[in-house]
Amino acid sequence: MATTDPLSLPHNRPLGIALPRGKALLFLLICVLPTILTAIYYGLVARPEYVTTVTFGVRPAEPAQTKNEGAGIAQAVPFSSEVGITSYGVVQYLDSEAFVRDLGGRVNLNDLFGPTRGDLLDHLPLDADTNQKQRFLRGKVKPYFDITTGLVTVELKAFSAQDSYDLSRHVLAISEGLINAISERVRHDAVESSNRDVGRVLQQLNEKRFELARARKQYGLVDPSALALNNLQLANKLKEDLITLQAQRDAMGTDLSADSPIMKNLNGKIGVVAAELRQLNNTSGLGASAQSYAPQLEQFENLKSDISVLEKQYANASDAQQRQITNAERQSLYLIKFVDAVKPDSATWPHGWRIVFFALVASFLAWAIVVLAVQATRDHLT
Repeated sequence: MATTDPLSLPHNRPLGIALPRGKALLFLLICVLPTILTAIYYGLVARPEYVTTVTFGVRPAEPAQTKNEGAGIAQAVPFSSEVGITSYGVVQYLDSEAFVRDLGGRVNLNDLFGPTRGDLLDHLPLDADTNQKQRFLRGKVKPYFDITTGLVTVELKAFSAQDSYDLSRHVLAISEGLINAISERVRHDAVESSNRDVGRVLQQLNEKRFELARARKQYGLVDPSALALNNLQLANKLKEDLITLQAQRDAMGTDLSADSPIMKNLNGKIGVVAAELRQLNNTSGLGASAQSYAPQLEQFENLKSDISVLEKQYANASDAQQRQITNAERQSLYLIKFVDAVKPDSATWPHGWRIVFFALVASFLAWAIVVLAVQATRDHLT
């Protein structure tokens, strides 16, 4: 007896499809076989997995005052932007190659997920590279960021309760190390800028002080301004004494002769005071000697003025440095655990019969779609 090929259309005859036989074959291939294979794998082959969940948040050392400068959802966020960015950064880090390398530096991944610990389909190959490890760990380490609270929840799976618990401790330690490193970097950058300002001003101040000390040694003067002021006061005193003596001499000149002892004494005193005044004017920066002392005095005054300005700048920079250090300490971030790791008592994954049921439903729907498509094609061609 000749059979009809359901997929052939010879000599423009109507397409003949043996639907009862085709339906049964398709049902076996699309529905029954995948369901049986799924049941065998999850019932006999798949290794049970233990799940540990941890929840933590990033908090500043001193909570900042929230500012409602935005609109919409920005006003409803109960945490600062620094906390949100850091928390989301931790989530991205746990899905990166850097996390794979850091975790591999703390624990041998083959001891946790190698062929001897996993099953036929779910295990980490011994020769897996970093990209393969990253893709595999995405199914074992699943971080979530809650935008409404700023908390990070990490779900960790392993093939034993102890491995799941140990893995959660490693993830917490690595995450805390990352947050501490970020906080230390922010604090270091903030303080380093103020340290550079203080160092720069202090170096300039020391240079000016050294230059002033060198000028004092060169000219043999400690404070020419004070010395000039003292000399001026002394010169004024000598002038007053000279005027007083001259007035006395003029008053006595009408009654005494020039050869009298009193007049000789007054003239001697007048000569001594006048000589002292001339010597002071010639050697102490007064009178004719002022021109030679003026450059020295100007140099000393400029140096003292520069030192005074730099001392004020140094005091301001030191105050700013202390404020930066205080603010940096207040802005330090740290990890706070809300749900700590707990060793699971029983395996919670995979849900074997639930997966088998979903596989049955999905394969049945796929079989029904194929049958309807074939039926529609036959009706269209006949």
